[in-house]
Amino acid sequence: MNKVIRECVCWVVSYLLYTMVRQTRASAKTEPEVDEEMDVADIDAPKKAGPPASDPSYERKFLIARENTLSDSRFYQIRHPKNRAPCLYRINEKCCDEVVSVGEPLRSWFYGESVVSDGAIRLLSPVHPLFLALPYFIDSKCKFLELEEILSDSEYPSITILLQNDQFLRNVEKVTEMKDVCDTKVYRFNENKALEWISERFQRLRASLVDEDCLHKSIVDNGEVLDRYSFGILCDYLNPEMTALAKTHLSIRGPPTDENERVDMSMKRKAEDLYEDTEQKPAKKPKESTVMKKLQQASKGTKSISSFFSKKA
Repeated sequence: MNKVIRECVCWVVSYLLYTMVRQTRASAKTEPEVDEEMDVADIDAPKKAGPPASDPSYERKFLIARENTLSDSRFYQIRHPKNRAPCLYRINEKCCDEVVSVGEPLRSWFYGESVVSDGAIRLLSPVHPLFLALPYFIDSKCKFLELEEILSDSEYPSITILLQNDQFLRNVEKVTEMKDVCDTKVYRFNENKALEWISERFQRLRASLVDEDCLHKSIVDNGEVLDRYSFGILCDYLNPEMTALAKTHLSIRGPPTDENERVDMSMKRKAEDLYEDTEQKPAKKPKESTVMKKLQQASKGTKSISSFFSKKA
């Protein structure tokens, strides 16, 4: 009896071990199948060619500005005073700077362990805020208006940021007339005052160019050339109408084209004269060799080859 019980127990244990081994093998087989399916799915999935798309939030640009002036800076699109095209400016209570881009196409920067694809350099160039407002004052020169009404632009409303600039508010009356109407200040463009202010800016710019010693000696030593050079820089912030008025007001003379085209012909001689004065010696005929002389003598009285192909008379 004990022997029968012992055999039954052994049979049960063997059966349990067999089922456990089968389950373990089955699970081991199913797991690789899942991995294989995932691998095939990864291979079959279409992949985009080229490098991964860059994150726009990580785009970097090089900007040169005065030290400790970039904190809390905001940039605005405002019309350029010369051609009314939109340009980028940094304007706040203390400064008014134009963002000038300098660079060549197809350029990049190595910065640390990365590459900055935009190879241009942005400079913050100071500009007087009155230059930005002059076209708006000229457009409304026929009547007195508040500054908010004058500096009104539906396409580029950021021009109103000038109303927060201290330099603009201090100098606005240098180009306008001001009246108090019912405790409200209204302004109107004054051409004579504007020309005087432009003349003042011209003299300051001219003196600065001389003091900085950044021009060629030929420009500095010639007063008219220096005036034209300085006025050319100033005109970059004036529209064509104000440029013509300022040129007359400042008595800027154009370049003397007659003197530039004048040539001292006494120092030059025409090619024909030089050719006539030069003696032309006749070229010497080369001596004929003995072989050539014998060939010429032998060919006397014989017809040329072309005579055989000509029409008979």
